[in-house]
Amino acid sequence: MFGFLNVNKILGQTSREAVDVVSTSIRRAMGRKLKLGHAGTLDPLATGVLVIAVGPATRLIHFVQQQTKTYLGTFRLGVTSETLDLESEMQPLAQAPVINRVQLISALDQFVGRIEQVPPVFSANKFNGKRGYVLARQGKAVEPKPKIVEIFQIDLIELEYPVFSIRIQCGSGTYIRSLGRDIARSVNSDAVMISLTRESIGPFPLSESIDLGNETDLFERIQDGLSPPERVLSDIPNFQLSASQVKAVFNGTKLDLPDMPDAKQLVGFDSQDRLIAVFERSSDGSYRPAINFSGYHGCESTKD
Repeated sequence: MFGFLNVNKILGQTSREAVDVVSTSIRRAMGRKLKLGHAGTLDPLATGVLVIAVGPATRLIHFVQQQTKTYLGTFRLGVTSETLDLESEMQPLAQAPVINRVQLISALDQFVGRIEQVPPVFSANKFNGKRGYVLARQGKAVEPKPKIVEIFQIDLIELEYPVFSIRIQCGSGTYIRSLGRDIARSVNSDAVMISLTRESIGPFPLSESIDLGNETDLFERIQDGLSPPERVLSDIPNFQLSASQVKAVFNGTKLDLPDMPDAKQLVGFDSQDRLIAVFERSSDGSYRPAINFSGYHGCESTKD
C-alpha cells in the first residue's frame, strides 16, 4: 500500500490514536505492519481532516504539511483559559465588552497576510527538547516565542454574542486557538476556542474523508479511500521516464533533462504511470532523485 488516507478524526481522539486504528486494521488484514505517519496534528478537542501517509508515502508528508489548510473555529468571547480551549477551566473576563458584528468583521482584516503569532503555552512546540504541554503540566514556566504565520482569508460565519464562528484559510504552523485569542484581544476582550474542525488540507476535503468507527469493513474503506501519492505533487512539473532512465534512477544516477522546464523540482513517472521519484535540480543543471521510489516498484529489473 502506497498513498494517502483522508481520515475524519473524531472528538476526543488523538492524532496518534487515529493512526493506530488504521495501523491495526492494515496489520490484521495483511498480516504485517506498514509504516504510517500523519501530516499535521489535530488536538483531541478538534475534529476533521487528518491525512495519514501509508507505506513509502511517509517520505512525502512534508508536501502535505505545506498545503493550505481550512478550519472552522468557534470561540466564546469574554473568557480566558490556560490552554485557550476547553481543556482547562474558563475564567470570566472582568467587565468584558459586548462585541457586535461590525467590530468583529473590522478586526478580522488585520489578521490576514503574514502575521506574528505567539503559540499557546500548551502546545506541541518544543522548549529545550521537551513539548510545551508537558512542561506546562509539570508547572514549569514556558515562554513561547512569536513566529510568523500566514493567513490567506478569514470569514465571519456567525456571531451570537458571546459566541462567534470563523472560517480560516491558512498556511502551516498556524495555531487557531492563538488566532481566536488575538482577534478577541484586538477588540478589548478575550476568547476561548470551544470547537475546531479542519475542513481541508490542500486536495483533501472533509467531504471525501473516511470514518474509522465501524471496524467491520474498515480495511475495505481504507483501500477504497487511499489516494495515489502523486496527489500531493500536482503543483510540480512531471514527465515520463524511459526504461533506461528508470534503471538509472534505481542506481541513484543524476539525469540530464535538457527538454524539461528549468524547475527546482520535477516528478517522474514510468510507462505504467507509477511514481518513480521526486527530482531536485543540482548546481550543474542535472536532476538527482531526491526521493526515490524505484526500489519499491522493483525497478532494478527494468529493461529497455
